[in-house]
Amino acid sequence: MEFSITINMDNAAFDDKEAELERCLKKVTRLIAVGYTEGVVHDINGQKVGAFAIEGTRPVDDERIAAYWVQDPEGDNLERFEVKQEAPPSDARTDALRSAAQMNEDEDRDDPTNVMGVYVLAVEYGCGHITTEEA
Repeated sequence: MEFSITINMDNAAFDDKEAELERCLKKVTRLIAVGYTEGVVHDINGQKVGAFAIEGTRPVDDERIAAYWVQDPEGDNLERFEVKQEAPPSDARTDALRSAAQMNEDEDRDDPTNVMGVYVLAVEYGCGHITTEEA
């Protein structure tokens, strides 16, 4: 992951360059804190003087489990259970497993001769990669 910022300090707002630069950097910090990953930098007079961007991801974010999906036998995603960062990942996995088990049970009840397959659990990682496992 990389953070970049450019600020052109060639105008009157930067007569007191330390104060104006500090103000600009604080503004960028506040924008990042509320979720911006890129944006424009304006001076005290409202003039565009630069831009900032956060690009890429941390490897740990790519490997993090983002969600569990219940998939039908054809591999179509039916239901997504997002992993909440404040809750243990096992909660979303448990919910997805229960949903897949219920779908399998309903399918068996509707057609006891069904041999097409079972609903499976798919794991979605932060990088977007999805793997499957039998529910």
